[in-house]
Amino acid sequence: MKHLLERIFSLSGRLTVGEWLLAMLLLTCTFNTAAFLLSKGFDWNTGIKIRLAADGLSGLASLFLITKRLHDHNLSGWWTIFGLPVVALDIYKAWSVTQLNPMVLSGGDPWWYTPATLACLPLTIAILTIALVPGKAEDNRFGLSPRATREQQQASSFAD
Repeated sequence: MKHLLERIFSLSGRLTVGEWLLAMLLLTCTFNTAAFLLSKGFDWNTGIKIRLAADGLSGLASLFLITKRLHDHNLSGWWTIFGLPVVALDIYKAWSVTQLNPMVLSGGDPWWYTPATLACLPLTIAILTIALVPGKAEDNRFGLSPRATREQQQASSFAD
């Protein structure tokens, strides 16, 4: 279990497309279930605050996973910073339904929300491309290829 958490939630190393999809599915299910269970028994506004925290943590954890997919493409994880606006818009959308938002009764979004969403569209496409296109099959500066067989990885570690 420790190896699995270390493999998914560290910023070093690489993930295959399948590992990324599995990790994202696990992440989504875990945070949504936790938010649902933790907000049970609280009033509506507290439940939304718990949902905000879950969305924020889930968004940041997904950026960790994208960092590992960038590594699989032999790119620096610092490119993940460009994904922060997507996470921020997700958190804003969760916040926008709370009583804290003065526009909640009017049902409208502020003037900047639609342009910001449209500006994030290329970022979302880039994130999905990086996540779903297989990376380099050979070892790179970020580690061994995750597609290498266990025997190849052991042979490579003995050569070091």
